[in-house]
Amino acid sequence: MLKFISIDLTSKVMPYATTEGIFAEDLPLPSGNHKIRLSIGDTGGGVTRLQFEIKVA
Repeated sequence: MLKFISIDLTSKVMPYATTEGIFAEDLPLPSGNHKIRLSIGDTGGGVTRLQFEIKVA
């Protein structure tokens, strides 16, 4: 069964965000294949979207 849910991770990601990127290690992620959709917007109304898939062993 596939479940599609939308979760706003902004507050969880912000501690790892720098001007160089987002770097986090040893995160407790469930095993399996996960599709991630990333949407970033600016104050001018522009939005960039990216979708990718990760595999957690």
